[in-house]
Amino acid sequence: MTEYSLHGTATWKYWQGILNGLPARDSPERSPVPVRARVVFAGDGEEWLDGEAERLDPGVAIYVRLHDRRVNTLGV
Repeated sequence: MTEYSLHGTATWKYWQGILNGLPARDSPERSPVPVRARVVFAGDGEEWLDGEAERLDPGVAIYVRLHDRRVNTLGV
């Protein structure tokens, strides 16, 4: 377990850009579904993180809420 995986308040000290993220689109929310998401961080590279899929934009993207100190938004 890395220090990054600890839940808690995200601070600028840990934030990293996400290279494979898309902006959230205006799509209807749905009941959260547990998922593992592939995230490519600017500093740490590719990792698989647990999260909740909350929105689906068919054929484009799935909005996933992430719980990681490196993420400075609610999800990607």
